[in-house]
Amino acid sequence: MSWKVNFTWKHSHGTPSDCIIILGAAVWDGKPGPAVGERLNLKVETYSSGSSF
Repeated sequence: MSWKVNFTWKHSHGTPSDCIIILGAAVWDGKPGPAVGERLNLKVETYSSGSSF
């Protein structure tokens, strides 16, 4: 399985989309845990700059 993930990562150029899926770890009291929070912040930055894929 890892070879397939690695191959896809190296050969995929991404395609435009109307959504972003962010997989996370935990939500505490309705707020994202530290790991999810970091992922959300990173995707907001990349989406805002137009380089998200």
